[in-house]
Amino acid sequence: MTAWFLPTRSDTSRFGEALGRRLGPGHIVALIGDLGSGKTTLAKAIANGIGVRSHVSSPTFGLIHEYAAPVPVFHFDPYRLERSEELADLGFHEFFDRGGVVLVEWADKFPDLLPTEHLMLRIDLDAEAMMDAMQEDAPRRLLAAATGEIYATLLADVQKDSTLQDLLAPMTETAYAVSRQYSGPD
Repeated sequence: MTAWFLPTRSDTSRFGEALGRRLGPGHIVALIGDLGSGKTTLAKAIANGIGVRSHVSSPTFGLIHEYAAPVPVFHFDPYRLERSEELADLGFHEFFDRGGVVLVEWADKFPDLLPTEHLMLRIDLDAEAMMDAMQEDAPRRLLAAATGEIYATLLADVQKDSTLQDLLAPMTETAYAVSRQYSGPD
């Protein structure tokens, strides 16, 4: 588990693009956070890092957007769905084998549909920014958890990125408590 502090939207994009440059065919990224926390901003940056040059938008009403890039990007947003069966009926699992990167916003709604191995990114408004949630460029905190050796290696590589060292944050007690919620007991 790694904690990051993203003071601005630009920093969120910088992190996402750096991660996107490292993602490849078959990678799955679960994006978790409250409404307005920055999941779509992060997804856009990841897609740009992968090489998507077209406009990336939230697929809330379309449920999925597919973007052409050297590695295709499949961007899901099941916010409006009520049951995991609805997402499964869209052929969700079929996208894991299509040779692209799968980005799933609201991944915590249907954790049973995610493969065992994936990268989880939890993004939240910084506690001090919660007072002014309308602030467009509010700071965010991001927790990244890797399940599986491929994702652990990927996350370790992102942690070593010299252009992101200023964003690494110490694990606070709150971050540790949240991390245990996603990774299970020690």
